[in-house]
Amino acid sequence: MLRLDGVSRRYIGAERAALDSVSWQLRPGVTGLVGSNGAGKSTLMRILTGSDAPSEGTVEWAGLDLASASGRTALHRELGYLPQEFTVDRGARCGDVLAYIAWLKEIPRADSAGEVDRVLGAVGLADRRRTRVSSLSGGMRQRLGVAQALLGRPTVLVLDEPTAGLDPRQRRIVRDLLVQEARRASVLVSTHLIEEVAALGGQVALLDEGRLRFTGSVAELAGRGGGTADSVGALEQGIWAVLDETEVDG
Repeated sequence: MLRLDGVSRRYIGAERAALDSVSWQLRPGVTGLVGSNGAGKSTLMRILTGSDAPSEGTVEWAGLDLASASGRTALHRELGYLPQEFTVDRGARCGDVLAYIAWLKEIPRADSAGEVDRVLGAVGLADRRRTRVSSLSGGMRQRLGVAQALLGRPTVLVLDEPTAGLDPRQRRIVRDLLVQEARRASVLVSTHLIEEVAALGGQVALLDEGRLRFTGSVAELAGRGGGTADSVGALEQGIWAVLDETEVDG
């Protein structure tokens, strides 16, 4: 289990900390990470995946500190990660990109081709194995990013805005896929779309100005807004209620 204890992240020249004393653990199932631009969502994801280090506090995976090489190695063997900007060689073919990432993930050569076919099919790109990345639309490149995160059936999935740039049908495909993955893995999904949080269900973590303001179920957050988990309006009201309470508490 991924656990943060008193984690802060400060960047040189910034007026405030990108993360401020965050203590939290990523639970099994799906968790929607929400917050305004600059709330600290991408910073939190980079720290959770070992791509960035906290200025203060600790991050642990299965009892191992990610500050250690052994901790990072243990996590990366179980991790699928889609960063906010997924960039690969635009001249490469989709299948070759995924085969290379499969090699980095230490997937046996005998299993690699089957894994590439599986994840391409899962995101609706089964016919694009030989297509060059430069020929893909923006939405297809985003789905290729989701596909690489799924390689090896990771037990931890961390996805930063995985449905950005997708049309409604493609968003539903990816969303349904993540709900399915959450039956066997811990899945963290950052999003600006409240309707996506409602559709994903599960847990919610709300960041505001680098601080973790709320953790709980979608139903609990909607209840703060006077409604039920399937109500986008109630979730929006729940978020505002939490933030208003925070301002009052000072």
